[in-house]
Amino acid sequence: MKKIIISITALCFIVVALFVWVSNAYSQNTIINLSEYPENRFDTYISTTMDTVEINIKLAQIELWSNNEGKLGSTFGYYFEESGNYIELSSEGLVTGYGMGEPSIPFFWRFMYYPLKFINVSYKVLGYDEEIIDLSACGFDKKIIPAQPSVPKNRPPDKFYIDTITYSEDKYYNEEIAVFTEEGADLLMMLQRKGGIIIRPIQYNPVQNKLRILNNLTFQVIFSIPSNIIDSIKIIPENISVSDSVLFATYAKPYIFEGGRTYQLNIDSIKEKKIYISGKFDSSNRNSPWIIRNSTVNIGLLPAGTYELIYKFIDINPNGAMFPIETYSINFVVSENSKVQDVKIKEFDLYPNPCNSYINISFPDTDNEIRHVQMFDISGKLIYEENTNQNSLQINMSSYNRGIYFIRVVSSKSEYKHKIIKR
Repeated sequence: MKKIIISITALCFIVVALFVWVSNAYSQNTIINLSEYPENRFDTYISTTMDTVEINIKLAQIELWSNNEGKLGSTFGYYFEESGNYIELSSEGLVTGYGMGEPSIPFFWRFMYYPLKFINVSYKVLGYDEEIIDLSACGFDKKIIPAQPSVPKNRPPDKFYIDTITYSEDKYYNEEIAVFTEEGADLLMMLQRKGGIIIRPIQYNPVQNKLRILNNLTFQVIFSIPSNIIDSIKIIPENISVSDSVLFATYAKPYIFEGGRTYQLNIDSIKEKKIYISGKFDSSNRNSPWIIRNSTVNIGLLPAGTYELIYKFIDINPNGAMFPIETYSINFVVSENSKVQDVKIKEFDLYPNPCNSYINISFPDTDNEIRHVQMFDISGKLIYEENTNQNSLQINMSSYNRGIYFIRVVSSKSEYKHKIIKR
């Protein structure tokens, strides 16, 4: 029994030795130590306010290998003849396969979530230690293999991909050390935003066949609330008369969020030629992403004079404003000249316009009767409608607010539309 056990053990030893010999015969592996660290380290530091993320990468070693038979591309998990013309590079904790046909250089990638309120994102490389490795001096004269597309294991690739332009350039591929990509808002993750970090601590020059290692590399991402939300404000029209209904409009800066809501503009008070308007927005309302859209409010007709409009944008979130309070001031003049006169068009009379209490509609032609009258406010809402068979009609305007209205008159011969100003 003991002889059988010894024989089996000896046989296993022979098989293992044979496997090692065959592996060495068909492949060449080299581990290059880069630092005093025993292993690769990837440390992430997040500030307590979650507005800063710092990532430090320390590479202890990289591994290079080639296949002498030219049959197996181990990085991609399938067979192709061309792999024998290249070497492969890896480092624990880094991923490969970025940029089809371009050198397959390992890089660091991390997906992350961060608070939705941080609209501005900036990033920078704080520092690194540089080391140049000559692959030819390490016994590797072949170039690093190009990345290949992913295919099912049971189906071989249709061809071997290589970007000949990249491989012919005498410069380090992936010179952009780090990139942060924003991917928008994620409503399923408590309305957080999401993004991806790509850091490239290893760069490669295919002409010189050299590696540029950026060790002890520190990358920082800074999230911040924008200093202001409102891009501009405007008084419409530009030249205002006493017959114009004044419109105040705010224009928000464009942001990447989809969806969103329009915030509410309110006229707080008008006194002593000062107009106070507030724009209120509740960032604690999580029915949709927090985006600020353009908004308007109709101030209406104003007496002649010089006015100052004071606008204040306010986030009324009781748990701490997500958006800063912004205050703007703009001056404008209302002139005495009236731009709207009484309308007399083709037998159709509309007067007085502008009006105070009443407006009159009439047809001097006794054969042309008023059949149907409609009046709409500036938003398009129908506020008055009447059917009649008279030659003239008077509408009581005293119950309507001052502003702009539109009237539609259908007669027995034609149809008319016009603007009315209520003072």
